[in-house]
Amino acid sequence: MALTQLAAQTRRVTDVTYPSGLSVKNVYTSRGYHHRITDHSGATVYWQANSLDATQQISQAQLGNGLTVNRVFEQTTARLSSTQISGVMDHHYQYDWLGNLTNRSADLVGWYEDISYDGV
Repeated sequence: MALTQLAAQTRRVTDVTYPSGLSVKNVYTSRGYHHRITDHSGATVYWQANSLDATQQISQAQLGNGLTVNRVFEQTTARLSSTQISGVMDHHYQYDWLGNLTNRSADLVGWYEDISYDGV
C-alpha cells in the first residue's frame, strides 16, 4: 500500500511513497489541474500533461520514457473514445446510450472485445 500526503488547503495528493521506496511528487497548475509527476527534486519527470481538450480532460501526456500518449474524447459525452501511443498501442472504445462500454479494441495486436451486461 502506498503512503500519501495531502495538501492541507486543497486536499490534493502531493506526495506518494510506494512500498518499493519510490517517492514521487504531484505538481498542480495554479487552477488546480494535475500537471506533472516528478521525483522530489523535480529533476526526473515521470509523467506530464501536455494539453487539455475543451472539457479540460488530458488529451496528450508525455511519459517518463519519452513516449507521448494521445487521448480522444467524444465531444458530446466527454467519454474516452481512443488512446494511442505511436507504435505501442492504439485502443478504441464504444459505449451505449447509457454510457456503458459496449466494445473495445486494440488495433495494433488485432484484439476486439464485445461487452454485454445482464438485466440487473
